[in-house]
Amino acid sequence: MHPSKPRRLHGFTLIESILSIALIAILVGIALPGIELQWLRTRRQDTAGHYTLKVNNASAQGFELEARAVGLQARDTPCAVMSLRLLAEGVVQRSSQPENSDTGRCWPW
Repeated sequence: MHPSKPRRLHGFTLIESILSIALIAILVGIALPGIELQWLRTRRQDTAGHYTLKVNNASAQGFELEARAVGLQARDTPCAVMSLRLLAEGVVQRSSQPENSDTGRCWPW
């Protein structure tokens, strides 16, 4: 009699597959909030479809432009409402919601 040759297994076991899926799920769970934050920041610069624009207090002394977030962009709560004031002297003032005193966060320039 010939000794039987050991049978070679191919593929992954169920446990290996489940562990791989769990690892991928953990990595995606860590990465998604950062990706969403980057999308929100990018949409601040591209207002088309992400903000409604409204002109307030237009006069010979200047005007104020208000941008209000809509849709998914409304989840960007610190910068959901931003305004830009242009005075006749060429002075530009920027602001965001009253509770967000850091205007550089919404207006990086």
